Amino acid sequence: MKITALCLSTATIHLLSSVPGAAQTFTQSQRNAMNHVSQVLAAATACPEYKPNLVLLALIGVQYKFSIEDPKVNAIIVAKAKEHKAGIEAAGKTIGCLAAWALYGPGGQNVPDLLSRN
Repeated sequence: MKITALCLSTATIHLLSSVPGAAQTFTQSQRNAMNHVSQVLAAATACPEYKPNLVLLALIGVQYKFSIEDPKVNAIIVAKAKEHKAGIEAAGKTIGCLAAWALYGPGGQNVPDLLSRN
């Protein structure tokens, strides 16, 4: 999966694009949700044993009213995902991937079930 392209899947993009266009500014809740999306995408990229739950990622966009097709949303998610991926790599793949799993795997502390094993 390439973060720069954010090729989640056609189904996910269609689900996210059904949300009205994002406003020029985002609430803190929207930014937090985008940050979770970016962390999961970074983990799925840095840790090939994990895959993102595309349905739940799409539902986050619907719940928080942002579309990944919105250029501002896309730019935020891509930039944050690059930062998170660098953090995972800096921590070391084993520790970084285990931390992501603890946050987003089944029973995750942040948002459970956003990551699963391949």
